[in-house]
Amino acid sequence: MATQNDCCVKVSLRIRPQMAKEKIEGCHICTCVTPGETQVVMGKDKAFTYDFVFDLDAQQHQIYSACVHKLVEGCFEGYNATVFAYGQTGSGKTYTMGTGFDVTISEEELGIIPRAVQHLFQGIQKRRLDAQSAGMPLPEFKVSAQFLELYNEEILDLFDSTRDPEARGRKSNIKIHEDGSGGIYTTGVTSRLVSSEEEVRYLCVYDLCSAWVIYWSHWNEIRIDINCFLKCPWYYCACFISA
Repeated sequence: MATQNDCCVKVSLRIRPQMAKEKIEGCHICTCVTPGETQVVMGKDKAFTYDFVFDLDAQQHQIYSACVHKLVEGCFEGYNATVFAYGQTGSGKTYTMGTGFDVTISEEELGIIPRAVQHLFQGIQKRRLDAQSAGMPLPEFKVSAQFLELYNEEILDLFDSTRDPEARGRKSNIKIHEDGSGGIYTTGVTSRLVSSEEEVRYLCVYDLCSAWVIYWSHWNEIRIDINCFLKCPWYYCACFISA
């Protein structure tokens, strides 16, 4: 899967379209992207180069295909992968990652997390069918999900039904550790076994919406400030996706 020319960390830039409020206020677009290039120019003389650059008209499937598809496939080969979004309020993290589970959207607008969940379970089904066709024993997969929130450097378990939502100031019992090979794992976190894409969606919509903390930003829009880690271990590997 990996070669000597592969970089362990890649950075992608996505430029979102203007919001209605920005258009009304007469804000102008200050970025310029040359099609096919991985460089963005800001203003007249500032240029920045990334591994991938997605301009205003980039579609969700293009983001996933370029940045995430290979990582999820690698998990089936025993590689670990992490994808996370970083940006200021209103920059498009929730939309890109697909963590707005309380909003009904079209298939084309699905973000990285729901697409990764689809990819994972489709990959499991394909490998089972391939094994069956070849007359080999069916591979076994165990998929679990965890949902954590990082708030003021404290880790909150959003799957913990006993957690007091008002107890944000109390120290969490969740610990982050590093194993002998440099892998990161957590202890004290609730894990939910899942066997289908529908189960994951159910957990996200019904279990998490009641636990989310919603903030109002200066954009006068709801912002869900959340980090989610979808952990899918099999063959001693994992895929972490955060927003």
